[in-house]
Amino acid sequence: MSFEKSIIIVFFVSQIYEVFYVRRNFALENMKLFLLNFYHDEALASNSPFYYPCKIARDLSEQLYDLPKFWNDSPAVYYKQGIKTDWSTIHEIEVWGWDLLVCHRLRQIGAPESLLRTQEAIDNIRTLSSRQTAVTLLRELRTPLADITFGESAFCRTTDEVQNYVKNYESVLYKAPWSCSGRGVFSSGLDRVRKIIREQGGIAVEPFFAHDQDFAMEFYCRADAVVYEGLSVFRTDAAGHYLGNLLDDQARLQAHLNVAPEHLTLVRKQLEKALGKLLIGKYIGPVGVDMMVARQKIHPCVEINLRNTMGRCALYIYKAKPRPGFFSLLNKNGQIFPSITPISSK
Repeated sequence: MSFEKSIIIVFFVSQIYEVFYVRRNFALENMKLFLLNFYHDEALASNSPFYYPCKIARDLSEQLYDLPKFWNDSPAVYYKQGIKTDWSTIHEIEVWGWDLLVCHRLRQIGAPESLLRTQEAIDNIRTLSSRQTAVTLLRELRTPLADITFGESAFCRTTDEVQNYVKNYESVLYKAPWSCSGRGVFSSGLDRVRKIIREQGGIAVEPFFAHDQDFAMEFYCRADAVVYEGLSVFRTDAAGHYLGNLLDDQARLQAHLNVAPEHLTLVRKQLEKALGKLLIGKYIGPVGVDMMVARQKIHPCVEINLRNTMGRCALYIYKAKPRPGFFSLLNKNGQIFPSITPISSK
């Protein structure tokens, strides 16, 4: 090989290495930090930066801190208590949900204010996360879609309003405006109703609905639009506790639901409009709307979550590794870990 050709080869190899080095360092200096504060819902209820979360939420946050590794293949920091963070390498923070407590904790570990949500943004998230929002949204969704949907609810501010509402139904569910892991959902107890009204300003009440299937629609609210991300089909136990999510492509998830595909499309389009009107200019981030199926009709808004959800995690897991399965959280001797069980797509 001639001397000139050797120089050219060395030059091109050095150029390739330089591009790789620059790209690698750019990636390492522009990382996302994930902090999974599974205590978000109860932190919203407390509305305090100094709240101490319950043990279950603390354990989830501690043991599932690196859950995004299931779908994220970019350089990232998965925050765990005690880990030191080089903030010069972080350009974005993704939390389970934004609240006063998580902002306070991020400040404690040195996060710059530019990466946090403002007080106004946190106030908006808390207000919009109230179950009063779900009551209003349900009414708005059902008005043009009464033939293909079901469900009703009310937000009561006094015990008299509650008693006037419940006398029309055989059984009801009470829902605190803000609560964690279903602990604010119950079916009886007027003293408890009075306490919640006194502490949180009101309570949501709805008839108990027997249903066949649980699912959700996942969205992302940008500064200028609400973007649909996909269906989430999940399972719960008899008490309504989350068991896990189906992992599959969207066509098969849709076929799993006992409703007409065109009805799902109508609900989605109506929801996109309603969420846009409700959220744009007030919130940027993930939105999950829990739904139910009963007698081939859709309950279009059981809950609304302005945060990440296990359903959204399932969507991203399947996009990263498109294999049918069942995603769940297992608890063995107090240790919680994610599990994916393969299932046949046939």
